[in-house]
Amino acid sequence: MLKFIRRLFVVARPIITRRFVYGYIYNLACGIAAIKEKHILLESHHGKAFWGSPYALLQYLAGQPGFQGWTFVVTAPRKQRKQLSKEFPFHRLRFVQPRSIRYSWHLATCKWLINDVTFPLFFSRRAGQKYLNTWHGTPLKYIGRDIKGNSVAQFQNVQRNFLQATHLLAPNSYTETVLRGAYMLEGRFSGEILRCGYPRNDVLVKSRGRRPKNRSFQAAFMPTWRGTLDTRSRDSREQLATLRELLDKLDASLRSDATLWVKLHPLVAGKIDLECYSKIRPFPTEISPYEHLANCNLLITDYSSVLFDFALTERPIVLYVPDEDIYREQRGFYISPSILPLPKVRTPDALADAINQAGASPPPSLNEYREFFRSYGEWEHGDSCERICNTFFSQTGNIKRAPVVRWLPVMQRKHVLLYTGSMQPNGITRSFKTLLSMIDTREAYYTVLVDTSFDPEGTESFLKNLPKGVGFIPLTLHLYIGPLELLRVLWIYLFKHKMQEAPRVLARIWEREHRRIFADSRFDAFVNFNGYSWRAALLALGSTWRRIVYVHNDMALEIDAGKILDKRLLELSYRTGDRIALVREGVEEEYCRRFHDYREKAVYAPNCLRADVTAKADEPLASAIHVRSPAGQLQRVERMLAKDHTHRFINLARFSAEKGQARLIEAFEQVHAEHPDTQLFIVGGYGPLLSDIQQKASRSSACESICVMLGSTNPFPLTKRCDTMVFSSFYEGLPLVIFESLQLGLRVLSTDIPGPREFLQQGYGLVVENSVGGLVEGMKSAISRDIPFREFDLDAHNRAALRAFESLLH
Repeated sequence: MLKFIRRLFVVARPIITRRFVYGYIYNLACGIAAIKEKHILLESHHGKAFWGSPYALLQYLAGQPGFQGWTFVVTAPRKQRKQLSKEFPFHRLRFVQPRSIRYSWHLATCKWLINDVTFPLFFSRRAGQKYLNTWHGTPLKYIGRDIKGNSVAQFQNVQRNFLQATHLLAPNSYTETVLRGAYMLEGRFSGEILRCGYPRNDVLVKSRGRRPKNRSFQAAFMPTWRGTLDTRSRDSREQLATLRELLDKLDASLRSDATLWVKLHPLVAGKIDLECYSKIRPFPTEISPYEHLANCNLLITDYSSVLFDFALTERPIVLYVPDEDIYREQRGFYISPSILPLPKVRTPDALADAINQAGASPPPSLNEYREFFRSYGEWEHGDSCERICNTFFSQTGNIKRAPVVRWLPVMQRKHVLLYTGSMQPNGITRSFKTLLSMIDTREAYYTVLVDTSFDPEGTESFLKNLPKGVGFIPLTLHLYIGPLELLRVLWIYLFKHKMQEAPRVLARIWEREHRRIFADSRFDAFVNFNGYSWRAALLALGSTWRRIVYVHNDMALEIDAGKILDKRLLELSYRTGDRIALVREGVEEEYCRRFHDYREKAVYAPNCLRADVTAKADEPLASAIHVRSPAGQLQRVERMLAKDHTHRFINLARFSAEKGQARLIEAFEQVHAEHPDTQLFIVGGYGPLLSDIQQKASRSSACESICVMLGSTNPFPLTKRCDTMVFSSFYEGLPLVIFESLQLGLRVLSTDIPGPREFLQQGYGLVVENSVGGLVEGMKSAISRDIPFREFDLDAHNRAALRAFESLLH
């Protein structure tokens, strides 16, 4: 019952949030309401202000006869609605509050969707809808997977929205390349990329060569926001203090005919009173920011993509970059500001001088300026609104088709989705990383579906270092279950109904979640490499792909140990899987004896083995110590290793009951009593019994010769300094540590259990009785150097393992 309650909590936790209510309304509307053919929903910057490209598209559509009588649903703040109603008095405008019940309903029922950022996490485009994501800038700084630090949290919903889109806008070839790479769209995005300028930029292109209307000197200041989502409040406070000092200085220093128009980032906008200045004004609210920019003589910005847009006017731009080096270190640049053919200033005084001198004479580098920015405005011709609408709405017949160049995805290779769970530091994760390092990405697209919940920092590091050509999709579940569905799910779980096939209610729920995550992305195979996860078992219900499930252990024993929350889901994944990949050879009979019989589907597919173990072992000893180890851990290990003529045993395994580390300590106590020149290192990445094992070691009569510690992802510098690898487990699959130990020249002994037994008995090590006494005798044999040793052909094994993996995909 406790396990059921825990599982129910995982599923039901979103229900207590307001977001769930909106998601439920959205899914309810998707299920019962028809799509409205003549309804267009437009949203900009999460509804905080309705400007940018969606606004420009609304302006254009409002003037087209073919769209008279259509309904425009606009996500806009209350303060802007009166103005918009006045600007479009003869059109059917419906305003909705972002992330509200009405918003959710319209998002589900409008056929045409336009956004320049993202729709919420519950959004999942219906089959009959069209979704244009215009995005909102040519990237100067890193975006998506390239962001330094916690990029997954910042980009996952952007990537998901791009996958949901039927049309994605790229204003130049550079931006298209960055978007396709930073959000890993290659082979995953099924829509069209429209190679056309930003609709918001039409007004800027048309103003080129035209004198601004105002006779006085008009400068625009548009700084970007600095910081991360994790420290948003603190970063915003720091930026506000800096901005106040700068604006005070500029207001006192600007020439008499100058007006400085300021537009701040939404995260800090409205938090500085600009009315107290004499020469500084906020951007007007009655027209769009870009309409106002078209009438400015000068732009001042820092790292904002607005500089690429304003460059279309060929008017002066000044970069105010007092913290360029810090920003480069924290965020990173695709295009360094240092190479831009624009004047750069770093102090308030220098900025004031640059504003006061602007316009006095033509810039000396005007030709260089034009040449540099021409490539970023290659698809900007001043008619982007017309061309985009004629393409996006071409089905309606209301307007003619315009010549917009489009990029269409061509799937020339297979596409494989790989699931490995939450990247816990165990043998499965290590096997998975090794596999990724060896697969040929020229033969197929590979996408890692990764659960980021366990170790965000470690997962982030792993994702940053994925092999070239391997992409990823973060797995964050957002299940929206209706009341009747919830009752049916409870009935299934509470009364332990058998699952000979997937219950329809579960299939329906997970088909929705499947589409919410992947949209129309098509995969040829789904590899559940983890083999344990209920998430993967259920998510696979929503797919029609080839399904491969790995088995790394005797799952019947894992069920007995309480490691499988619901064996019915595991059995269901075996029933619905097309191939069951066993990492041990010839164990079908043994594994199926007490569990679902999948022998007809079973295929031997051994894990790939690391080839860099020897090189990793040559790294400093400190690299083997976990960063969260207590102070003095390294020094204690060094003191133990400094003792000469000592036989050192090491056990590498997670701290859990089946690993038998408690009985290993008991056995070592007996050995140490006879052979005091022995030591035992027990090293694990994680596990529920860590504190128990540490306490048992500290109370042991041999405590001074026992070291229990957390290990890093590279335990090999310590392993290399030991003599014998000891496996004390009650049951195992076929541990990778055996092969890694052999590469480092260690002798290997193991209790007599399936997996290690069959391999070691081929001359690779010693098998002892599965008891404390057996371990004692085995360690004595190690001290007397009476353990068999045989070289292992690593290259031949890995070639066979890769062939077996590739055969699973066909």
